[in-house]
Amino acid sequence: MICVNALYAISPQGPILKKILRWLKPGGIFEMDASKRSSHSNAYFTGLGKSKRIVLFDSLLKNHSEDEILSILAHEIGHFKHKHVLKGIIYSSLISLASLFIAYLLIDNEYLYSAFNFSGKIDLNSLKIVGLFLLTIVSSPISFLSSPIGSAMSRRHEYQADEYAVKMIGKSDYLVESLKRLNVDNLSNIFPADVYVWFYYSHPPLFKRIRALEAVKV
Repeated sequence: MICVNALYAISPQGPILKKILRWLKPGGIFEMDASKRSSHSNAYFTGLGKSKRIVLFDSLLKNHSEDEILSILAHEIGHFKHKHVLKGIIYSSLISLASLFIAYLLIDNEYLYSAFNFSGKIDLNSLKIVGLFLLTIVSSPISFLSSPIGSAMSRRHEYQADEYAVKMIGKSDYLVESLKRLNVDNLSNIFPADVYVWFYYSHPPLFKRIRALEAVKV
């Protein structure tokens, strides 16, 4: 990734851009040369403290208008203002700690081994590596069934960032147009099944997102 200072001059809405730059210092706005590997467009906020930054794909900068880019920047700032990166780290840490604690409780449990017909065939004290392998098998369906929790939290964060962007820009039109263009560029499914969205989608489907944007009171 390379910093693209020229991006700072593309927006005619000076006060909003000044807010963005002030919040991001000493991080900044960066461009990723993603078009070398994919035709997809994207933008994301990452980092904490002095490392916080917004990253824009070069394909996004090429295919979107200045106002649309500004609305996307405002959306990413919404993630920062709502502390979504920090909340995601805390959530992931809690899940990891819970998983390690459950593994600690089960690693010496004979039922874990007998369920896979290992009982009486191995020395549980010397071959706990087998237990770790068995835990990965057991944890796979649990992780699958718990994935809707993380997906729902991510979708909620997107709605919050969208709302923040609309209130910051003063209208939803630019963000709506940018989302439509992103869906076309990324060949996204416009009408995904609700169950599939519930399980896998980290972002709300386009039409639900547009309805939520248009309902925001400025």
